[in-house]
Amino acid sequence: AAVSLALLLAGQGDVEAAKAAYQQAIDSGDAVQATMAAVCLGDLLYGQGDMEGARAAYRQAIDSGHADWAPRAAVSLALLLAGQGDVEAARAAYQQAIDSRHADWAPMAAVHLGNLLAEQGDVEGARAAYQQAIDSGHANHAPNAAVHLGDLLAERGDVQSARAAYQQAIDS
Repeated sequence: AAVSLALLLAGQGDVEAAKAAYQQAIDSGDAVQATMAAVCLGDLLYGQGDMEGARAAYRQAIDSGHADWAPRAAVSLALLLAGQGDVEAARAAYQQAIDSRHADWAPMAAVHLGNLLAEQGDVEGARAAYQQAIDSGHANHAPNAAVHLGDLLAERGDVQSARAAYQQAIDS
C-alpha cells in the first residue's frame, strides 16, 4: 500500500510525502515492495534532479538481486550515468542488466549499450550489443536494434549490410 500511496502522492505533485511513502515501503523489508519502491524512488529523485539520491536508490534495488526490479534499476542507473558522462560506469550497469537475461530489460540494455558504444566510436562493440538485442527476438527491442545497426552500418558506408539490417527490422 505504501508504494501505491507514493505513486498517488507523486502524481499529485507532493514529492516530499511520496518520498516518505517510498521510504516506508523500503523500510518494510518486503523483497518485492521494498525493491519496487527503491526503483520508483530513484525515478522520482532523478526527475527532481537529485542524481546522487537516485543513484543510491537504484543501487539499493540492484543490490537486492530481485529478478525483475534489479535489471530495471540497472538500466535506469546506466541511463543516469551515461547522462552524466560516466561512460565506463554506464557500460557496467548496462552489462549488469544484460547479464540478468531478463526478457525485457536485457535486450533494452543491449540497445542502449549499443547506442552508447556507437557514440563513443566503438563500432564493433556497438555491433555486438545490437546483435545481442536482435538475437533476443524481443518484439520491440530486436527490430529497434536492427534499425540502429542499419544506421551504424550505413554511416560506415556498408550499404549492403545496412540494407540487410533494415530488412530484418521490417521482417520482424
